[in-house]
Amino acid sequence: MLLCDDMADMRLLMRLSLEQEPGFEIVGEADSGEATLSSLVECEPDVALIDLSMPGMEGLELILRIRKLAPAVGIVVYSALMTPSVEARALDCGADRFLRKSAPLWRLREVTRDVARERDARERPPTPL
Repeated sequence: MLLCDDMADMRLLMRLSLEQEPGFEIVGEADSGEATLSSLVECEPDVALIDLSMPGMEGLELILRIRKLAPAVGIVVYSALMTPSVEARALDCGADRFLRKSAPLWRLREVTRDVARERDARERPPTPL
């Protein structure tokens, strides 16, 4: 899992929460859009948790670039931007889920686990009949 937020304290909070979940491994962190793209190549995460408000790149552009660079990576937007139109636009750009930062931390673990499972299901070859 790759944690992407420009605030170190937020990345620490996400890390501490997610590491409580068995099977979750944090493989990297990024504090900007460009660092996120570099880390995707370097760390090869299953899921990227991204904030939409980071320096260096607009959040929706970041989602589009992640989809081009690493199409199989699950994308969870974890953002304080709380308008339905922002959520809809993020999902339209290719995010798998949108979670507001005001949500309880157990929801972050639940949503991330769901996206990781969906990613695994996409990668598994179909069972022959």
